[in-house]
Amino acid sequence: SSGINAEWPLRPGEPMRLRKEKLSDALLLQQFFRDIEDEMTWVKEKEPGVKTTATGSDLYSARNLVHTHKQLMSEVNIHEGKINDVCARGETMVENKHFALLDIQDKIGLLRKRWQNLHALAAARKADLEDAIQIHQFFTNAADIESWCKEMAPIFNNEDYGKDEDTSKGMLRRTQALTIELQGRATKVKEMIDEGNRCKQRNIILGNGKKKKVPTATLR
Repeated sequence: SSGINAEWPLRPGEPMRLRKEKLSDALLLQQFFRDIEDEMTWVKEKEPGVKTTATGSDLYSARNLVHTHKQLMSEVNIHEGKINDVCARGETMVENKHFALLDIQDKIGLLRKRWQNLHALAAARKADLEDAIQIHQFFTNAADIESWCKEMAPIFNNEDYGKDEDTSKGMLRRTQALTIELQGRATKVKEMIDEGNRCKQRNIILGNGKKKKVPTATLR
């Protein structure tokens, strides 16, 4: 009896139990690797959306891009829970001294790094789109002011002062109303000049890779 125990130190059924544990750990590892790869693929599929440099050719298209980016970030924020769950499962395996703990740690590190990079790219993309909205808004407002000035120029330059008192009074009232509107527009122009100077100082670059120049004459 003692000789048998010396040759067979494990209890009956112990080898089968150990094999079962190893098979269970191996299955757990394969499931973890599969889930990690699925998450890496998901992140990779989202990266083009935050890497693009397109900022729109006008205010309308820029606003559409902002809307698209917000939708993408909503997906990313919702998916974060799944990323955390997969990483937490791997961390539990490491804590339990899984035989592949070093590989598990590497996979978790790679996914975390890729996820953080996605957020960094998304933040940069958001800032670029905000800059684009700012500069496109500036040029939209400038075009509106320019159009108004062209429309009003003939009225202010009109040398017809009326042929009688009633006509003159009517023209005077209109001129006074336009003068009040002009004062309001002047405030808007001052705000635009300040905004234009800020855009110029920040050296804003639009999605075509070129700076959209803010005319110096406009900023004086």
